Amino acid sequence: MIYNSEIEFKRGKILTTEILEEVYQFPRIYFDILYEGYPDGIIEGFNLFNENNDIYLSKGIVKFKGNIYFSGDKLKISNDNFCEGAPPIYLYLEEGPTFERNGVKMNPLIVSFYNQKNDLGIYLGHFKYREGILIKTGYAELKDLYDPLFINIVDRKISVKKGYSLDKEILKILSKALMKKTVLTMEEKILISLIESESVSIDYLKFFLSSFALLSSGDSELPENSDVKKFPMSDYFIHANI
Repeated sequence: MIYNSEIEFKRGKILTTEILEEVYQFPRIYFDILYEGYPDGIIEGFNLFNENNDIYLSKGIVKFKGNIYFSGDKLKISNDNFCEGAPPIYLYLEEGPTFERNGVKMNPLIVSFYNQKNDLGIYLGHFKYREGILIKTGYAELKDLYDPLFINIVDRKISVKKGYSLDKEILKILSKALMKKTVLTMEEKILISLIESESVSIDYLKFFLSSFALLSSGDSELPENSDVKKFPMSDYFIHANI
C-alpha cells in the first residue's frame, strides 16, 4: 500500500500502541530507503575538530552493521588516553552497552581508542599526542595531509551509494589543488567535476594523492606535468554509481 499518514495529537486522545508504532516506524522506513545500498561507514559529519585545545567529534550520521545511527550534538573526546611518548592513537566508533532511558532502549555507538588500525569499528582518524603541542584539525592544502601535527584522516572512508569515497575535506583540497593549474587537461576537468559530485573511486583518489610527491618538494600545488592517464578513465568512477 502506498500512503501518507497524519497523526493528530488532540487533547484527551489516548496514545495507543498502534499510534506509537506508526510514529516509530516512519523515520526508520524513510532512512532505510534513503540509505539503501550504502555500505557501513560515515555518511555525513562525525568530523574531528579542535576547540579550546580539546578534541571533539561533530554531529553526524553513520551506518553500522546495516543500522543507521545519529548524533545531534558534538561529543568531547576524553583525553584520559593521551600521554607523551605513547603510540599513535586510533579513534573508532564501536557498539557500546545497551541501556534504557525514559522507557526507551538505547543502542549507542561509543568512541574507542586503539594503538593500531583494526577492523572492529568505523575508523575516524589517528594522531600522535605531544605534550604542550596543539593537535591540528582541518586541512588547508595537500601537504597538510601527512603533517604529523594534524589528525590524519587520509584512510577515513565515507560511505556513498554502493561504495566509498575519501573525506569531503580531502576532496575539497584535491579539487582546489587541481584548479590552481594554469592549464587543465580534459581528464583533469572531468576529475574535478567527479570529485565535486563524490563519484570518484577511493582507490583512484588514493593513487592520485600518492602521485603528487608534495612531501619532498614542499610544493602545495599540483605539478603541471602530473599524469592522470596512468589509470584508464573507467577507473575514475565508483562503478556502481554510474
